[in-house]
Amino acid sequence: MKIRIALIAFLSTLMFGAALPSADAATDVAKSLSKDGAQKITWQLPEVKAWAELIEKQSKGTLHGASKIDADTPETIDGKRYWSVTCFVDYPEQIHRWHTFMIRVDGKEILADSIASGNFTQLEKWRLSEKPMQEMNEAAPNAE
Repeated sequence: MKIRIALIAFLSTLMFGAALPSADAATDVAKSLSKDGAQKITWQLPEVKAWAELIEKQSKGTLHGASKIDADTPETIDGKRYWSVTCFVDYPEQIHRWHTFMIRVDGKEILADSIASGNFTQLEKWRLSEKPMQEMNEAAPNAE
């Protein structure tokens, strides 16, 4: 199959001066995460789990953490494509955004929005600078 696609791409280049997508490009698209896949990865982050549990405890079960992806297509940052997953609490009168995570479409990288800088940063750097687990642990005694 790859040989056939390569042959068609070669012939189209000769005939039209433009190449068709390669077999590797087709495979990359097939490996891309869906919106649901990006949300699942986000909800597997320990910080997101802890945040959602804290919201449940603080509200005595009346409020819940939620997430959404606004765009129908991934966003591009520094030439890489990411799904933008926003985590929020849906209050009756308003939505309160907690954090936004950028999940690269191949699932190999996660960026988090930094409140300090206003930019997206690598997940590990975000964990070190923002200390979200420490913040939630400090807030947890007040949730009882």
